[in-house]
Amino acid sequence: MVLRSPKSLEMKKEEYDSQYKIIVQNLHKTYLLGTTAVAALRGVEINIKEGEFIGLYGPSGCGKTTFLNLIGGLDYPTRGKVILDGINMATLTDNQLADLRRDHIGYVFQFYNLLPLLTALENVMIPLHFQGKLSKRGKERKALELLRLVKLEDRAH
Repeated sequence: MVLRSPKSLEMKKEEYDSQYKIIVQNLHKTYLLGTTAVAALRGVEINIKEGEFIGLYGPSGCGKTTFLNLIGGLDYPTRGKVILDGINMATLTDNQLADLRRDHIGYVFQFYNLLPLLTALENVMIPLHFQGKLSKRGKERKALELLRLVKLEDRAH
């Protein structure tokens, strides 16, 4: 997951320790399976600084994906807080959360999700289309720049 500072978002910021990019406080997530409550996360606490790398490991079903879904704004916690640059993600509307994900959070999936009928360049251009900030030529330039950064420009077409 890649995070960029949400400076452009007009959202209420909380008081927080600015040395951390992400602050997770007392995070809980419970799922209902029929009438049975299953606790996927119980009281998770972590502070992550900008540029810091962390790893999650554990057996299948221990909550790794649930945790990533919560800090990535794909799901809401049962209780607790996920704070990104001072923004409590649980206080955002669905539209604000979608804007936050679109503009400031990126995922690198374990199993890539490229569209096989598109070129590498076109696949990279997809999120740029949804941002709606660049012309078609601007999107192509940005996508080529990104492919160059990861040394894949020879696979653009």
